[in-house]
Amino acid sequence: EGGGSLGSVADLVPLALPIIEDLSD
Repeated sequence: EGGGSLGSVADLVPLALPIIEDLSD
């Protein structure tokens, strides 16, 4: 319980990083 939510977030983080870097750049 709950681990699934953390897994989803952990899967989205690496996808969001390049987007954030692109916006920052």
